[in-house]
Amino acid sequence: MKTTISFKSYISALLLSLAITLLILAVLSALFTFFNVSEKIINLSPTILFFFSSFLSGFFASRKTRRAGWLTGIIASFFYSIIVLLLSIIFSSGAPTPTSALKTVLYSLPFGIFGGILGINSK
Repeated sequence: MKTTISFKSYISALLLSLAITLLILAVLSALFTFFNVSEKIINLSPTILFFFSSFLSGFFASRKTRRAGWLTGIIASFFYSIIVLLLSIIFSSGAPTPTSALKTVLYSLPFGIFGGILGINSK
């Protein structure tokens, strides 16, 4: 039984999730620029996009590793949320508080688990 972890699979899944996130973010930015959208939708869209991307990271990672979908989803969404937090620290004016960073990581895990389970069970 093979017990090694393929970090290459995780890295490619995380990069694919980040690329999709950036693509959706660019589309949303263009839509928000050219169309009149309520402030509530504008404020809520990054959160929804982050949770969707956590789902995708778990989904893609479990599709590549083909084992332990829930665990693969946890690992992938954990590292995805860490990457996004680091990018937000680098590109934003203020760093998130440790409490909000912990909440962000913990809230992303169920979406990664769900993505991992669906990814391992899809063809």
